[in-house]
Amino acid sequence: NIGMEKKYIDKVSSLPIHEAKEKILSELTCNDVLIIIGDTGSGKTTQVTQFIYENFDSNNLRVCCTQPRRIAAMSISKKVSKNMNCKLGTTIGYSVRFENLSNVDTKIKYITEGILIKQLSVDFLINEYSYIIIDEAHERTVNTDILLGILKEIVKIRNNFKLIIMSATLEIDKFYNFYWQAATILVPGRLYPVEIFYSKKILINYLISSLKLIISIINSNLEGDVLVFLSGEDEIENLCYSMKEIKNVNISEVEINPLYANLSMKYQDRIFKSVDISHKRNIKKKRKVIISTNIAETSITIENISFVIDCGFSKKKIFNPRMRIDSLLSSPISKASAHQRSGRAGRTKSGTCFRLYTEYIFNEILYHQSYPEIIRSNLDSTILIFKRIGIRKIIDFDFIDPPSPEILMRGLEKLYHLNSLDKHGNLTD
Repeated sequence: NIGMEKKYIDKVSSLPIHEAKEKILSELTCNDVLIIIGDTGSGKTTQVTQFIYENFDSNNLRVCCTQPRRIAAMSISKKVSKNMNCKLGTTIGYSVRFENLSNVDTKIKYITEGILIKQLSVDFLINEYSYIIIDEAHERTVNTDILLGILKEIVKIRNNFKLIIMSATLEIDKFYNFYWQAATILVPGRLYPVEIFYSKKILINYLISSLKLIISIINSNLEGDVLVFLSGEDEIENLCYSMKEIKNVNISEVEINPLYANLSMKYQDRIFKSVDISHKRNIKKKRKVIISTNIAETSITIENISFVIDCGFSKKKIFNPRMRIDSLLSSPISKASAHQRSGRAGRTKSGTCFRLYTEYIFNEILYHQSYPEIIRSNLDSTILIFKRIGIRKIIDFDFIDPPSPEILMRGLEKLYHLNSLDKHGNLTD
């Protein structure tokens, strides 16, 4: 049996998701598809899997919860196993690229979307799982959209299979209609007040502005860690280097942590740990400054963040089908992303967000949602994924947002010329 300490029970029972627990269980009993919209801090990612495990037949169920990024799958599974007082890799596990910490008895598994897609190519009905949760569906990665369409078909075929779509910000009507007017539950978040400041003018160099703000926060002696959102790895490393070179701040009392997808897990794990420093016989925590891409927007909870600095940009892949060129461009974020970023400062206490763009840009220029990745990406590798899974007529696939037929046709032509597909559109040996 998995034991939970009283401290943990008190903590999780106060999460907003617990107010919806009975409704979630009731809807899952009556429906095959459930959509859960939970604001930042609602507890949906860690708690819904446990609701299922604790209230349905645990002997015959396996719950899979997908995450867009490996750091989220790993950190969330570690958190759940620790709080439930069980060894990671037993009842609770995870599976990401190149690393699997689970066994045949694992009941709750957090995995990346890519891992689930690979499993689909082996067993299209994924009989291994009785419940599949697609978390952070609002990110609308290519893998997310592939899974949303395929799992819709599996729901029609399989008995005793439940699909749960979870998101912090979601186009409710679009998903509601895509899944046959599926049951939908709205869960308010437990977001503490966040004071937002905008730049009074358009900034020439937001890296310099970020550095000045960080120094100002450190010298103010206000408590709390700092989370800075930049667009890419190069910017992050440049700012980290600049931080270590500054002279007018006591850098020995600050821990600087970069965070991006290509960073080793050893360094990614550092953001979740606090470091003590001794100062005249007093022990206090080092202030952390975490400089991240949009990897820190959702899923992972970094404790003690009081200040967020948002540059207003992120890197996006854009594909030109006529020139067949992929470009990684720094693009303005959406209002939804801006909301997610500011929310990082209000997860555990009140906070402050500095947006390095004007209020006019936020209100009048930024889109409400970013375009789904699948309609702006090179789909050559996606076509091969569909073929491996066994879906032959991709042009007829039930996409929630169909990509351009031109991109699909040009992708098929290229794969044929590369001898990856034969003249019938099948995979070659």
